[in-house]
Amino acid sequence: MFSVAGIELSASGEQILAFEFPTPEEANEQAKLVSDDGYGIGLKYINWIVGSQYFKNGNIIVVYGGSQSLVTKTLIASMGEQFAGENSDGA
Repeated sequence: MFSVAGIELSASGEQILAFEFPTPEEANEQAKLVSDDGYGIGLKYINWIVGSQYFKNGNIIVVYGGSQSLVTKTLIASMGEQFAGENSDGA
């Protein structure tokens, strides 16, 4: 997805992908490649089953492909507001 390999994690049975970049500047450059709806990264199209949510803090980008409000709230608390992807309604 990005210029670095991701780490796959699970939260409440749903997938989270974490990407750690060498610098915050590189994370910012990679974040600019993500389309507003989260389905495009540069020239790549990702066919998410459930809309994704993208978060960035420092040199880390996290992609959450689920809809559990507890996971979303935890990511917002630790990473800040999402910068791209589907907006969660807390469902």
